[in-house]
Amino acid sequence: MTDSITPPRVSIVVPTYKEAENIPHLVERIEKVFEAGFVVELLIVDDDSRDGTEEVVASLGRPWVRLAVRTSDRGLSQAVVEGLRQARYEYVVVMDADLSHPPEKIPELVTTLIHGADMVFGSRYVAGGEIAEGWSVFRWLNSKVATLLARPFTSIKDPMAGFFALPRERFLQADHLKPVGFKIGLELLVKCQCRDVREVPIRFEERRHGTSKLNLREQLNYVRHIRLLATYRYPHLAALVQFLVVGASGTFVNLTILTLLIGGGVAAQVALGIAILGSMTSNYALNRRFTFSYARSGTLDSSRSARSVRRRTTQPRSGCLHAFRVSGRKSPRSVELSWAPGRTMCLAGASFSKVCCLDSFCSTSFHSLFSQPARLIVL
Repeated sequence: MTDSITPPRVSIVVPTYKEAENIPHLVERIEKVFEAGFVVELLIVDDDSRDGTEEVVASLGRPWVRLAVRTSDRGLSQAVVEGLRQARYEYVVVMDADLSHPPEKIPELVTTLIHGADMVFGSRYVAGGEIAEGWSVFRWLNSKVATLLARPFTSIKDPMAGFFALPRERFLQADHLKPVGFKIGLELLVKCQCRDVREVPIRFEERRHGTSKLNLREQLNYVRHIRLLATYRYPHLAALVQFLVVGASGTFVNLTILTLLIGGGVAAQVALGIAILGSMTSNYALNRRFTFSYARSGTLDSSRSARSVRRRTTQPRSGCLHAFRVSGRKSPRSVELSWAPGRTMCLAGASFSKVCCLDSFCSTSFHSLFSQPARLIVL
């Protein structure tokens, strides 16, 4: 009796938006994967393109090609997640529809998974990988900067790749997926707790039909995505860094307002009060929006005593120190005459006050953060 070996079964997820021209070419090339002895299904997840995609898929007459049309919560990452949820087979591959990713590399990606990898990326930057001619210096630099921003989460060379594979079982273990923008691969790498991540060299081609969906908005979404992933992977450090950045911005706001008001002839004491109020308001708003944004979505302690501790130990303390270091001047005139060295003194005082704020922040916020995370104060 001859032993039979079950062929690997692969679900290929392709998110689309106005890619009708590319679909027939993509399907034709994916058919070659069958020659490697794989069982394949292609799941096209379309964001209601209304460009003839449904008619194109129907005309192909391929039973292994499925189409899912989404009409709400549209976006590339959301489409990928939906496709992965609908996938039927044990290995899932994600790729673009614009023919920039070579379908011929799918067997190599899946074979690497079979050999024990948690996740595999088709990489442009490993040995053997390459990029088709036509990339501008700006586009190359943009890719490198994006890769550098992802370095805290992975050491692979091309975490920005949209061509990747992972076991469906690992996807089902993902923790609280919250994709933003286009870089769903990085989201899955982090949230699926992928440790053994490998790369397969590919040649990245320029798209043949249609237009790229990457724009400034998506680039800003990527920065936002990095912040969210940092908060997820390194919650305490991320909160500290955001607090420090907000504090530095408050110093800039303070000195800017003070310089403009005194330069406009406003009395020093009045200008100082307005500058302090401006920087305190700015710090409060930014900390509420960024540093402690997660507090609005959880069940956190918002008691009066908890809030008062936070307020007493951060911004007002900075304001008092700022008032102390500048109010010692004898007259508005003396402030105006010595404003250049005065700004240096203000900056030094501001730095000292931020250290005091940091000490208060660490002794109150981080004490509760480490001991009772569910009771971090809502500003």
